[in-house]
Amino acid sequence: MKKVFKQILVPTDFSAGSRLAVDYALALAAPLGASVHLLHVVEDPSVAGLFVEGYPDLESIKRKRRRARAQLAQPEPPRSRTSPGGSGAPNRRTTMA
Repeated sequence: MKKVFKQILVPTDFSAGSRLAVDYALALAAPLGASVHLLHVVEDPSVAGLFVEGYPDLESIKRKRRRARAQLAQPEPPRSRTSPGGSGAPNRRTTMA
């Protein structure tokens, strides 16, 4: 069999899903004679705080989405486009002192 892959890189966070990816990579590598390399990235806490503003606040986005949906669900109040006399002029209310 022709060697399609010589090396397989598998990113992992050591979760159950990652374990499935590692198992799949091992099963794929065996018949190909490829080597499997795992990659796990650890965030440096001293640098992580520098880029916080670059990430969206997911909870804030969810709150805004809920508010927007609630507003869309409310019936829109009828708008008056003309004065009560029906002249076509905008409806303006004036008071005299």
